[in-house]
Amino acid sequence: MIFNLLNSSALALALCWLITWHPRFWGDLSFGGRALWGSALGAACIVGMLNPIELTSGIIYDARLIIINAAAIFGGPVAGTVAALIAAFYRLWLGGIGAPSGAITIAIALIIGLIFHYAIQKKWLASNGITYFLTALSTHAVILVLIQFTPDTSQFQDAGFFIAELVLLPMATVLVCLLMQSQQKKIIAQNEADKALSRLNAISQAIPDLLIVLDKNGKYLEVFSANQDLMVMPREAVIGKTLHDIFPKDQADFFLTWIRSVIADKDTKTIEYEVNTPAGKLDFEARARHLDSPENGQESVVLLTRDISNRRILETQIHSLAYFDPLTNLPNRRHLMEHLEAIEKFNKEGKNFGALLHIDLDDFKYINEVHGHATGDQILRDLVLRLQEAVQAKHYLARIGGDAFAILIQDLHGDCVQAKELAKDFADQILNRMREPFIVGGNQISLSGSVGIVMLGSNYPLHQLMVWAELALYAAKDEGKDTSRFFDPILQESLTQRMKLENEIRVALITNQLKLVYQPQVNARGQIIGYEALIRWNHPEKGMLSPVEFLPVAEQAGLMSDIDRWVFHKVCKDLKELVQKSGNPSLTISINIGGSLLGQADLFEQLSNIVNNEGVDPNRIQIEVTETTLVKNLERSKAQMLALKTIGFKFSLDDFGTGYSSFNYLRQFPIDEVKIDQSFVHGLPEDHESLAIIKSVVALAPTFGFTVIAEGIENMEQEQSLIDNGCTHFQGYFYSKPQPLEMLF
Repeated sequence: MIFNLLNSSALALALCWLITWHPRFWGDLSFGGRALWGSALGAACIVGMLNPIELTSGIIYDARLIIINAAAIFGGPVAGTVAALIAAFYRLWLGGIGAPSGAITIAIALIIGLIFHYAIQKKWLASNGITYFLTALSTHAVILVLIQFTPDTSQFQDAGFFIAELVLLPMATVLVCLLMQSQQKKIIAQNEADKALSRLNAISQAIPDLLIVLDKNGKYLEVFSANQDLMVMPREAVIGKTLHDIFPKDQADFFLTWIRSVIADKDTKTIEYEVNTPAGKLDFEARARHLDSPENGQESVVLLTRDISNRRILETQIHSLAYFDPLTNLPNRRHLMEHLEAIEKFNKEGKNFGALLHIDLDDFKYINEVHGHATGDQILRDLVLRLQEAVQAKHYLARIGGDAFAILIQDLHGDCVQAKELAKDFADQILNRMREPFIVGGNQISLSGSVGIVMLGSNYPLHQLMVWAELALYAAKDEGKDTSRFFDPILQESLTQRMKLENEIRVALITNQLKLVYQPQVNARGQIIGYEALIRWNHPEKGMLSPVEFLPVAEQAGLMSDIDRWVFHKVCKDLKELVQKSGNPSLTISINIGGSLLGQADLFEQLSNIVNNEGVDPNRIQIEVTETTLVKNLERSKAQMLALKTIGFKFSLDDFGTGYSSFNYLRQFPIDEVKIDQSFVHGLPEDHESLAIIKSVVALAPTFGFTVIAEGIENMEQEQSLIDNGCTHFQGYFYSKPQPLEMLF
């Protein structure tokens, strides 16, 4: 009997192995999949019952309970129930007196198997051989108890039967379950690996990069890419080939050496390279890592290579923006500084002297203000062409600012004096080219330039060259522009002081150091008709400074428009108090503004906004402009003045007679007042030439509709002489020196 049971158990084991060996029974965990697996196990039970052990007529015994236990433990309710139903129905179909009890034993095996399945799922029991043995032992123990209630138990009293029930069949169940567990783990692992590979394939096909697996001999083991343009040939043609089959020998040798270094170092490495592809020549970046598991017995690497052609283009563009001027395509200041660093070794070796020229257009800002930036840009491009014609191939030309350029000349001469003469001659050539008129849009525009020169020699620290060249440029502009100037230490000291003063002026603008004083303007009866606002600087160290001590520096530094706006704001704030304290509602305040503010396109908006915000009547403000200011841009100045006149502003022509065709401006511009310069007043009453000019101006006043005021009157004789010649308004120290607002009344 025991031998027969062993045969039956072996058959059950073989059947279960065949069933569990097929991947589909473990890979499909759906309801239908579990039902299919249960059906297969039910069929195994039927095969077992086809070769039963017949204990007596109508009573058979086989290994079906082994299969039902295993089906319940591993397949759960669905697979276990399906297997049990198939086995039970078949047993009932076979018939015999043992058919009902046989079906009951199948149900018992199912129930106990499901109990242990649930315990394993809840982690109450481990899924191991002991649990499987307890499952089978419990099943067969319950069956033995139930057997005792059958009418005839004699056929179950054999000792071998009990050994089979309590030892052999549980052991067989353990073997079947362990087999299933092993197969389950193996198939599930394989399924997971297949899924992972499928995901990897999907990912590799989706990414825009090229994924390659190469062995240490450069043989292509695998290639993935969603972008076929990145591949030198189709994937099927690449697999199995080597690097030398695809790339030129030098490039293939380089790749192979690099791959072997990755394998040898067992590290991640990156390279960049260039390849001809169907899409053209492309730049790539490759990142390779050693694979721990050999492919086909060969050590290998996985290589992710990315098309960086667009990045290369962007890097080139970024480099161009960082080191080159987009308007002229010349090197910029940053490029120049790095170039100077690169030639430092040349200078330290004490070879021939060179020179650095700092070139700047004079008053170029007025070109942009008057003609617009498009015209200014075209002039700069034309100037670059002239400079490029002047420089030699070995010279270095850069644009280092808005209208500033630098020319670096190396190897001028071994003698410093000769080198300076050559540098001066070259600077003169540049100045001559800059004086030539520019033709833009049919307009002829004349400009000049200034040049600062610093010599390059063995004792010159290169990091100071640009600073010194700029200081020399400032000196050239101070000398009247349209010239060149060499740097020298004395120049450095004076210009350093000027730059310090510039910074102090900037600080003064934002820290309330600037002050206004007011000088009365009177009529022939001595009555005050208005005031002129004059600026002073209460310097924290030097005390009160007059305009001549800081305004020229402010003009060169481009700060005059800021100062003029500050003055205008301050006058508007003070005007209400002046009118109130003087009791004269028709009182006017004269304000000087320079060319930088008058040339700004939005001057009308600026001044109208200020008077509106302060609640000031524009009729009470008289703007003083000089002939020099007007001549810089006749049409722009005239348009600005006419616009401001429409809202009530008045205009005074300051320093009349000192400049250009003074009488011509009286016709062209909307002038309300002419101020006779103090240079014509100082010699009165003896200076007959000055008197003749004064008489002419006074005679023209009714014709052009302006009043005449004389400034700089210091004594009664001057006043009387002016009155005798028709002048009716006066200003000067004879009446009052300029006073702060709080001291006027």
